[in-house]
Amino acid sequence: MFDKERFSVKFLSLVLSGLLFLTLQTGCENNPDDDLGPIVDVEINFKAQFDDELLLMRKNYQLDDSTEIRFTRVSFYVSDVVLLKNINGEEEETDVFDLQLVDFTDFTEVNPGNVADGISFVGTNVPVDRYDGIKMGLGVPADLNRTSPAKYDSGHPLASSLHYWQGWQSYMFAMIEGAIDFNGDGNFDSDENFLYHLGSDDAYESTFIYDTLTLEEGKNPTFEVKVDLRRLFRKTDGTPVFDASDKKTTHNPDDFAFISQLMLYFSQVFSL
Repeated sequence: MFDKERFSVKFLSLVLSGLLFLTLQTGCENNPDDDLGPIVDVEINFKAQFDDELLLMRKNYQLDDSTEIRFTRVSFYVSDVVLLKNINGEEEETDVFDLQLVDFTDFTEVNPGNVADGISFVGTNVPVDRYDGIKMGLGVPADLNRTSPAKYDSGHPLASSLHYWQGWQSYMFAMIEGAIDFNGDGNFDSDENFLYHLGSDDAYESTFIYDTLTLEEGKNPTFEVKVDLRRLFRKTDGTPVFDASDKKTTHNPDDFAFISQLMLYFSQVFSL
């Protein structure tokens, strides 16, 4: 026998459940940033230096009392750039941007352009907070490193065939080229050139730059990251980081021990 009252109760219950489900779904889909609070855009500005001077290609710099150095190419990938916050001894990461190619090669002594402005990338929707530093990957993460430039449209950081080794099936994480006047005669001879092309999955490094970074509501901050290439060759006390006269070139995946070592040294050239 049909029970009209019982049917009405069940029908009403189903309707209310459906409305609750739709409300929850709509809230999740339409308000993804409800829990973020105030957000701002964060600009990370990379500025190349040699000690306290702005770095220009083909300009001579004093490496030590008797030795000059010049650069002809400096470019590298940065990836998985995040702001760090220490919470009860654990580092919490907040994304800024995923991957970019930093290339200072066009800034030359003859045509310095806007070298003083550096090279900037902007991360959007970063929660306002007090952070304890920046973490950056140096190189291309393994999943992206398995791709090739042909996959990407022009203008994408990974569309650069110059920064890709077909034979390696890997991007070049960093390209650092130039010359050192090892004999101190004032000339840069061809046998004094250096060429460091660094890549392959296991060469990927991270650099940590600790400093207090405060984001305020309504203000889009710029954080300047100094890239001091002198630190790649000389420690703070002036002693060599490695013997560049003995190792002037690497462009071979079989030279992985040195590539890995130099990527580690390279991770130490960054500061705020």
